[in-house]
Amino acid sequence: MKVPSKIEAIFAQAAALHQAGRLRSTIYAHEDVVHILNGDKTVILFFMNPDPPTFLEPYCFEADDYDSNEMEIADGRVVFVQRGEQFERRKYARIPPVTSAEVSELFQRHLTEFEAGDESEITIHKEMLPLLDPSLSHLEIISDRGNPVFIQRDIYTGSLIRLDRRGDDGLFDTTEGGNPLPDTFGPVGIRTADFMSLFSFSDTIKIIFSTAVKGYCLVEGEFMGMLGVVSFCLYDDLGTITLSKEETNGREKSEKPGGERKAHPEAGAGSQPGKQESGADLRNQEGEGPGKRVRT
Repeated sequence: MKVPSKIEAIFAQAAALHQAGRLRSTIYAHEDVVHILNGDKTVILFFMNPDPPTFLEPYCFEADDYDSNEMEIADGRVVFVQRGEQFERRKYARIPPVTSAEVSELFQRHLTEFEAGDESEITIHKEMLPLLDPSLSHLEIISDRGNPVFIQRDIYTGSLIRLDRRGDDGLFDTTEGGNPLPDTFGPVGIRTADFMSLFSFSDTIKIIFSTAVKGYCLVEGEFMGMLGVVSFCLYDDLGTITLSKEETNGREKSEKPGGERKAHPEAGAGSQPGKQESGADLRNQEGEGPGKRVRT
């Protein structure tokens, strides 16, 4: 089976992000739907192919195993095939521990929770990315009298980056057919790598917040019905981040390697995140039944 070019583009982007260490993920494709779940389970992305179903059975593989647009299933594993004049090459992908059905159920469960609350949203353009510092681990979002503000802080030096909207033609806004942020909102934190990775799939991303949930937001993109669930960070008073309630892979809480370091006394200037409930590991969220944004 040869993968259509649009789906091939999704696979290739996911593979590039995985190999760059920005979003290590697993790809799940079944019928006309593609899901991408990152290894820390802080991001689930959904894409829908408008053409007839491509994957008649579930295709599940680690993103960095992607090797060719010609694929098949053999002995329960995805096999990537390359054909030359004299040789035929087959790469047998690893079998992920989570199934396609489990990822689909997890995704729909999170969408359902949004129906219970009031929503607000902001639209962000890719041109904003050069203004961010990718070396800082998280990005905070707050509302300043209804206007979105993005903050990055280095808790060790006390330096702070603040991005404010400039007019209706700014790099992010709340006016494109949606509901603006309330006068007081946040702060909420998103991992910088998670946030920047979204723009590999769409030049414009809409972030949607709901009063019904505290641990995550929804994101929408322009390419192939892109929809996603992105978890918020959990930081303590020093600004350190916990990737999951289970201390993912036993990692240290320190934002930077090399042992414990004390935060700069001015690191909290601006918004004060304090302690928040984490939605970092999306498996810990609860909810049931399909919602109005349900995808299969």
